[in-house]
Amino acid sequence: MKNHAFPCPNCNNPLEMDIDALLLGRVIECTDCHSSMKLTKDHINSVADALKSKTSVSKKK
Repeated sequence: MKNHAFPCPNCNNPLEMDIDALLLGRVIECTDCHSSMKLTKDHINSVADALKSKTSVSKKK
């Protein structure tokens, strides 16, 4: 799935994230300040459901 970037909550360095890796529970780490984050199992399911909904809505257009 397409990569996205968002600012690190600690230093604002752009963090590249691979949605598929995030949904597999992999950790995203900032290359500047080395803060790390990942989705919890509950959040993985919520994000996966939201992506499925978005995909099905996009296909209907």
